Amino acid sequence: MVLAVALLFHALTSLARDDTSSSSFANFDARARNGDNLSVIFFGGPLTRGDGASDAERTSFRALLKNYLKEKYPASHFVFQDSVVSEAGSKFGMFLVDRDVLAHNPDLVFIDFTIADNLEGTDSKTLGCYERILNDLTRNNVPIVQIILGTKNYFGPEWTHLGPPRYRDHLELGKLYHAATGNSFPFIQNFLRTKPHQRDQIWPEDKTDPNDFGHQIIFEVTRDALAKAVRDQRVGNLPLQSVFAGQFKNRFQMFPA
Repeated sequence: MVLAVALLFHALTSLARDDTSSSSFANFDARARNGDNLSVIFFGGPLTRGDGASDAERTSFRALLKNYLKEKYPASHFVFQDSVVSEAGSKFGMFLVDRDVLAHNPDLVFIDFTIADNLEGTDSKTLGCYERILNDLTRNNVPIVQIILGTKNYFGPEWTHLGPPRYRDHLELGKLYHAATGNSFPFIQNFLRTKPHQRDQIWPEDKTDPNDFGHQIIFEVTRDALAKAVRDQRVGNLPLQSVFAGQFKNRFQMFPA
């Protein structure tokens, strides 16, 4: 895995800091309970758009999370913004952070690029783009919630693999930046190990996107991850030295001259 060696080097050569108090999940929770006006952004690919859900505005994980926040914090007024990058993933997403995310002064951001970044991918450039998004948000004191799901072929009753490379790398980067992570992999595997549950209950036959039940799973694990980050009083961590994002001193270095 590309990230393993890089993180080891990172740990040996740099320190991290925890002074981004505004990116505290507990701070978000306190402001929401206090009735503040809060901006929440959903930033990601086709999953964030609601692909596979019967009604993207009612049954997608995004819609369910919106309802959850409004019900949990009835005194607060939420302004939700959806920014969908489609299949382009974080390679394009990092160019839209300023316009589609930071311009809305977000108080919380959900990001979903793991599938769009190619689950089998190991290249450092794509990881650099993804980390650049994490870095930009954390630098601007925004708590981050990662949403991680695999595709149908990665799951099954006999599945014992640790998961695809991009999945593992995004988990590790999330830990580095102290993001909350809605990781659906373990939940789905435990579900499928219980007979007679089948993958078709989450991904209908000949479909690549999860159905309403699949979106419900994503919602539940993401909701629980956010609640845990609040309980743990987690604060976003901005490393003194990035792992991969440093290769792009300028975003346009992503493209050949």
